[in-house]
Amino acid sequence: MVNVYMDRKVKFRMKLFKKLKEKMNRYLERVAKENNELFDGGVPDCCKLNQKQNLKKK
Repeated sequence: MVNVYMDRKVKFRMKLFKKLKEKMNRYLERVAKENNELFDGGVPDCCKLNQKQNLKKK
């Protein structure tokens, strides 16, 4: 009886994790798509702002 209960618990957790993973992947795909539309697939300007300063620190 205990093993059956544990199996149900494990199956429930796995199902929950799988759904959460799918939702997170869909969210990340939407964010990536919006970023590509905003920045035309290139690097955002904010990443280029401190490029000279970052090179001097290395």
